[in-house]
Amino acid sequence: MHEHAIILAGGSGERLGGVDKAAIRYRDHRLLDRLLAALSGIDTVVVAPPHVDVPAGVRWTLEEPPGGGPAAGIVWGLAAAGLLDDPVGCVGVFSVDSPIAPDIAADLFAVARSHPHVGAVACSPSGQRHHLLAVYPAPALVAAVRALAAQHPPATPWYAGVRDLAARRLTSGIAVEEVGYSDADMRDIDTPADAAAWGAHVPESY
Repeated sequence: MHEHAIILAGGSGERLGGVDKAAIRYRDHRLLDRLLAALSGIDTVVVAPPHVDVPAGVRWTLEEPPGGGPAAGIVWGLAAAGLLDDPVGCVGVFSVDSPIAPDIAADLFAVARSHPHVGAVACSPSGQRHHLLAVYPAPALVAAVRALAAQHPPATPWYAGVRDLAARRLTSGIAVEEVGYSDADMRDIDTPADAAAWGAHVPESY
């Protein structure tokens, strides 16, 4: 099975004083670097603004116009990976501000491999799905993008309907297996309190 990954490394980081979330350090490494290491060997695209330091050799893109939200980032990542025209295999979608992402990526891909037409999504004990900690079948994810675009006039750009759209609105119709994790594991770093809970170091704002 062809395996791809999209890392969403944008976001304003407003509640952290406008920091670059990809540069937050956890276990002595940047969140972005930890995630890239975990995805080594997988065709990966980073969706991030220009100020994010993406290592040389890693494919990088950014939605146009910038600041389009997670669903737009996913669509631009699909485009950069060539999956909109040839949706094969599965696609991991990971938010860079989730410290647990590098530790569970392999589990999610393993579940997706064992269910070729079904994805895998991280789930809290309460049943909340974390749509940016997931692996989706590429054909199903691209079909969801096309379905949103079809709701708009033919002259509208192919990415119509995804700007400012939550990821769950794009992915909620895709069949997935839920993979359970604790609430503590599912905690993103959005605030100083979140960073403290993880023991992560927040850099100065860029």
